[in-house]
Amino acid sequence: MNNVKQEQTHLAKLAASDPDKRFRRLYRLICQPEWLMKALDAIRANKGFNTPGPDGIRGEDLDRNQIEQLAEKLRNGTYQPTPVRRIYIPKRTGKLRPLGLPSAEDKVVQSAIKLVLEPIYECVFRDCSHGFRPERSCQTALRAYLRSGTPTWTIEGDLKSYFDMMDHGVLLTLLRKKIADERLLDLIHKFLKAGYLENWHWHETWSGAPQGSVLSPLLSNVMLHEFDQYMEETWGTNRPSERGHAAKNPAYNRVNLKINRLSHRIARETDQEKRATMLRQLHCLQEERKRIPSRKPAKRLTFIRYADDWVILLYEHSKDEARAVKAQIAEWLKTTLKLTLSPEKTLITHWTDRVSFLGFELRGIKSHDNGARRAPRLIIPHDTEERVKHTVAKLTRQNFIDPGDMIDSVNLVLKGWMNYYCYATNPHRVIARVLHHAFWCLVRYLNKRKKQRGAKKVMRHYYGTVKGKKTLVYTSPLTGRQISLVRSTGRKSLYKLKCDQVDVDTRKHPWMNYSASVGRSPWQRAEIKADQQGRCAQCRATITEVHHRNALSKKVNASQSGYAATKVGLCHTCHLARTHQQQQSKSQQGKLSTPKGVRSV
Repeated sequence: MNNVKQEQTHLAKLAASDPDKRFRRLYRLICQPEWLMKALDAIRANKGFNTPGPDGIRGEDLDRNQIEQLAEKLRNGTYQPTPVRRIYIPKRTGKLRPLGLPSAEDKVVQSAIKLVLEPIYECVFRDCSHGFRPERSCQTALRAYLRSGTPTWTIEGDLKSYFDMMDHGVLLTLLRKKIADERLLDLIHKFLKAGYLENWHWHETWSGAPQGSVLSPLLSNVMLHEFDQYMEETWGTNRPSERGHAAKNPAYNRVNLKINRLSHRIARETDQEKRATMLRQLHCLQEERKRIPSRKPAKRLTFIRYADDWVILLYEHSKDEARAVKAQIAEWLKTTLKLTLSPEKTLITHWTDRVSFLGFELRGIKSHDNGARRAPRLIIPHDTEERVKHTVAKLTRQNFIDPGDMIDSVNLVLKGWMNYYCYATNPHRVIARVLHHAFWCLVRYLNKRKKQRGAKKVMRHYYGTVKGKKTLVYTSPLTGRQISLVRSTGRKSLYKLKCDQVDVDTRKHPWMNYSASVGRSPWQRAEIKADQQGRCAQCRATITEVHHRNALSKKVNASQSGYAATKVGLCHTCHLARTHQQQQSKSQQGKLSTPKGVRSV
């Protein structure tokens, strides 16, 4: 593994020392088993690591032997990418977003290519790019926006179906600026042309990169790097502004000098009539100074991009100038990169209106006295608050779920939401409303679960003290484990992103509300282990899996069937024997047997 890090450091030094260098012999790196194992470890923590692709193999099924066989295929040139399995996920607008699920081997190879290309391009990418880069995030993009101050006009940009409209010819031409290894470029081209499977029918891809693949974010940044260069070199964005005495307005300085001199004369004057006259002159000069900006009205542009979402901040520009900038940018994107701006999402907004960027709303603040622009306010949108409330309410309607699992799943939703929106200017009221809503949703769920009415009965059993605060607490009767409703994270500063540890779920298999049907409930597994003292019910070996005695297909709701069925803890051998015996008995009764997945405890 150290050789991989040393090679990446060497590539980064070469790229930093010579910006025009073209790299050769990169394909040999991804053919090494050590490099592929490092690539496998790099994607192991990804959310879709164990999501099966078109071949049904998950990431955790790959072992050292399969990695060595994959390296041999890459060396002799027999490796061929498989088409991705396409699914659709809903968007906020009600439309569907296509998502490509590659095979496990393709994920590893793409991760290996990313490990090669990332140190080379990280030395080239501009600071205005924040999406899908190491040590960059939505928070760094928002921090750059706040540091720029409130602009006069803002152009909110969005590229129409960007990942689906990426031109393969343009992308490969841009890659050849830094990469001279045709074998590596040919492998990337194979991934782009592999196609996708929809309803088990193969479809060819003429453009675009599949969303959900490991390599697509890096390729998108490579293409849009040309856009960053165009904005900074042609339009002069992100240039440092003048500071100190050079930035002061000469007209303001002249009036300020008169005020200072007149103040000294007033201090020495003894004649009351002359003193009153000079005080009136001083008051007039002070009123005049309030109407003059203290800094020179300098025109400047700031460009910030996160993936295909970007904003241009225009200072001291008119709306006609903003329209001209938008039109020229749209023409350049169409002719150079063959991309189209989304007309309904590319807007020109005045500083008095709210700007939507990366899930936040930014409200401009401007001082009319001296023209100084302060940082805008970060506001949590109302629809975002209503969306998370709806998610919690929908989740707590499933009263068949165990209280420990329910509070755990609600906490996962609330933690993820609060960890993102805690950087708002004043999130306390919104977070308090969301937690208040979640509290009473859980009370309603506990009432329905026990088939009773009124909050007092729930409070007697589940209302307790955790770290000096009253909240809902559930204690397992078998294991004694406690879990309580999550507390507010409070407000965090965008200027100190590394000051606190973010509370995230680090479990290998995060529990979700439909996971009980395959025995993935952490509370049920712990209680089964405690009830059976960690021993298999048949051979007294260590429990590794959960067996459902009743068929899951008998219930309409698969997640509900996992809770309704009687479960028993078994070892792997006894579980396979019990399942085979159960399927044979069903076939003798003339019933169809349903395939069953096995999950480890």
